[in-house]
Amino acid sequence: MRQVFLSVDGRLRDTWREAFPGLTAGQFVGQLDTAPVGPTLFWVLLPVGESADVLAGRLRRNLAGYPLVVLADEPSEGGAMAALAAGAAGYCNGHAAPQVLRQVAMAVENGGVWVGQGLMQRLLAATTRLLP
Repeated sequence: MRQVFLSVDGRLRDTWREAFPGLTAGQFVGQLDTAPVGPTLFWVLLPVGESADVLAGRLRRNLAGYPLVVLADEPSEGGAMAALAAGAAGYCNGHAAPQVLRQVAMAVENGGVWVGQGLMQRLLAATTRLLP
């Protein structure tokens, strides 16, 4: 699956390049006007000061049918929940190591959802409490 990283300035981080050699980068507006044909996973770096749910919702409308992972330089459980509720398939630290980014991609490309371990444990604990 093709990997497309979107950020405000269209620049790539070294860890992103290492995780996915040959990936594509773009700026939000320019890239969204020309969504690629074929299987593509979009990664979007959350701009400072923008909420994950607003960004994911806006991008979800423009990227219908494509999986989306929101990256945050200052990730939070609230941000993850908001991104997932808005339709993102994943939420990850924007500074994650290349091997973590590849794990995220594998999970999402196979129809899964990716969140951090702490949030996943809280969600599982909450689900377990709801079961009889």
